[in-house]
Amino acid sequence: MNKIFIIAALLLFAVSGLVFGAGASASYIISSSVLDAGSGAANSTSFKMLGKLREQQLVVAGSAGFSLSAGFLKSSYFSQAIVLSPVVTAISPSSGINSGTISITDLSGANFQAGASVKLSKSGEPDIVATNVVVVSSSKITCSLDLSGKAAGLWNVIVTNSDGRSGTLPAAFTIAFAAPVVTAITPKSGLNNALANIIDLAGSNFRSGAQVRLSKTGETDIIADNVAVVASTKITCQFNLVNKATGFWDIVVTNSDNQSARLAQGFKVESPSIQIVGKVESTQNPFNPSVKATAINYTLSKDADITVSIFNIRGEKEWERSFVAGQTGATTGANSIPWDGLTDFQAVASFGVHIVIITTKQNGSVVELGRTKIAVIK
Repeated sequence: MNKIFIIAALLLFAVSGLVFGAGASASYIISSSVLDAGSGAANSTSFKMLGKLREQQLVVAGSAGFSLSAGFLKSSYFSQAIVLSPVVTAISPSSGINSGTISITDLSGANFQAGASVKLSKSGEPDIVATNVVVVSSSKITCSLDLSGKAAGLWNVIVTNSDGRSGTLPAAFTIAFAAPVVTAITPKSGLNNALANIIDLAGSNFRSGAQVRLSKTGETDIIADNVAVVASTKITCQFNLVNKATGFWDIVVTNSDNQSARLAQGFKVESPSIQIVGKVESTQNPFNPSVKATAINYTLSKDADITVSIFNIRGEKEWERSFVAGQTGATTGANSIPWDGLTDFQAVASFGVHIVIITTKQNGSVVELGRTKIAVIK
């Protein structure tokens, strides 16, 4: 009786011999015992058996199997094993920085064999051959990839088994440049009536074509001019600060690959003269010292030595604090000074209106910058 037996991935039919891989041509070896008398072993796609021309054809059907054309005498029994090419489905991690070696913890797929090799491939670039390749199982490989100095962009992942069969996962691994880092700027401040020449914006991983800007919430960015990437650790540039808001600004460096770094409040814009911007205000007004402390808030146009004094309605000084330029209470931008309602004489401020006066010294003289009133209640 003529029969074909199919078990799992083995196709059973009437010829013994050669292994066929997925996508291979239909060649085989026919043993002389099943050929016509006088014929030797054959390696062909057609042969004579019992005086008739017989043809065999193996065709891949999907990813697991093949079909067999008509024409076999099936009185003899033998098996033909299928060997599939490796299949690559994913890689983890799927990206790395081109400044060192990365460990691939899970290169997943199917049909991986012991002795398999791994590489990354990109048009116009030399292959990156993996080291420390371990075939954990037929579906998992671990390895190491040295990405130092390699071209940024998408790379193909290729696994090649020891029999020469290979599988490719296109554009599956991304190599990127290291993101920039900003650590310092010289000078750290500038006046808002002039240009600021930055002689050393320090950091790392700066690249040619990098852009620099100052950023502050509620304000339009200040874009740097004449940007020069002197080295991967140094940039020089120029900021036009004319009429820009005083206070601290973030420094932002963006490389040509759109990776950026920010040094929060790294640069200070100051006014050429000291003044209070806006009003002097008390957070609690009216103010009950027995309930909650208040704070005296004001915004300075630049760093300056500052004195905050509180007087009662009779004009008697009852509380005073002095602050050094650049420190809390005397720095460019917002300042907040707490007052618990106690006088310097350790008494609770009396009921009524109290006057807050903020002063500085210019050319040896005391100059008032601003004042407010606080109504104390009990």
